[in-house]
Amino acid sequence: MPKVTVHSDASASLWSIANERVECRVRWQDRRPVWSVIEKASGRIAIGPSEFPQAQFDGQAPAWDEHLRGDHAVLDDGSTALRVALGANVNGACVTRHFQVWPDQPFVRTWATIANGDQAPHRVT
Repeated sequence: MPKVTVHSDASASLWSIANERVECRVRWQDRRPVWSVIEKASGRIAIGPSEFPQAQFDGQAPAWDEHLRGDHAVLDDGSTALRVALGANVNGACVTRHFQVWPDQPFVRTWATIANGDQAPHRVT
C-alpha cells in the first residue's frame, strides 16, 4: 500500500515529505528558506530550488530568522501535510508554508498561512 513519509532534521533546518513518486524538500539555503520537488524514479529536480513567496508587512519586507519549525498532520482525505513555520522579526508575523502529498499522486500541493503575533492589525501585501 502506498504511503507518505515525513523526515525532519531541525538542527540542519531540513524537512521532507515524500511518497513513492515525489519528494518535496524544504531547507535553509543562503540565508533564506527554499523548497524543491524531486522525481524519485529519475532523481531529477522537477521544481526548484524555489524561494518562498515574498510578502510585506506594513510595507516592510520581513527578515526571517533561521529557526524554521516543522511538523506534519494526516488530513481527513488521506493526504499528509508538512508544515514549516518561519518567524519574522517584523511585527511578530509568522508565515507557515504547507506542503501536501497524497500516497498515490505525483504532485505536491503548497500554500501559505500568515499569523499575526501581536494585537495590532497589520497590512499584508
